[in-house]
Amino acid sequence: MTRYEFCDTEEAKEKIQYVPVEKILNQHRRRFIMQTENCGTIVLRYLPKRVKKNIDAIRIFRFPDCTEIEAELTELDPIVKHGEATEEMHSRYWELWSLLTPSLDLYMMGTIEYPFLNNMDEVDSLLEALTEEERSTLRQAHEILSSHAPAEVDVEYLSFGDRFRCPVVDKNMLDNMTLQQYEVLYAVMKNEESEMRKMYKNAGVKI
Repeated sequence: MTRYEFCDTEEAKEKIQYVPVEKILNQHRRRFIMQTENCGTIVLRYLPKRVKKNIDAIRIFRFPDCTEIEAELTELDPIVKHGEATEEMHSRYWELWSLLTPSLDLYMMGTIEYPFLNNMDEVDSLLEALTEEERSTLRQAHEILSSHAPAEVDVEYLSFGDRFRCPVVDKNMLDNMTLQQYEVLYAVMKNEESEMRKMYKNAGVKI
């Protein structure tokens, strides 16, 4: 018998807004399998932080205009999403995305674990060998696996781990830390540091 959990819409909104940190803490162990017609099996993973750092340098060298394009897209994005863009703005928005896409494909060297991709030429060769539907599916998966951490993350799990002396971060995770894991844990550390500074300041301690 199937069992359902019912909640009102406000509860649902709240649940959707917050991602449990434990889901992010497991990212480095997760792999995603994609079967293709011409390229066999493709294994994907969340983008590791250390790999992203290396690819960032290659991307700036190979696509020197990508930073300027991203800056312009950042300005246009909220205008387009809120339906306030003119036809010219819409046209420019999609033009910028088409210019930026090749530089974002570079990060597939990090999200695709197998086959191992050494350079942009190998990325392009893989994409060309896929069917149109496979290419679209791969790009969608890559976009998710290389994205930044969600804006709202429920980190209560970390507090419970600390309270009951149950380690939630191990060396394996630190060695293979994903981009999102790094961003979430770094934010937690910065928040703790900020709270500590406030506590000292309220106690009259000069920092």
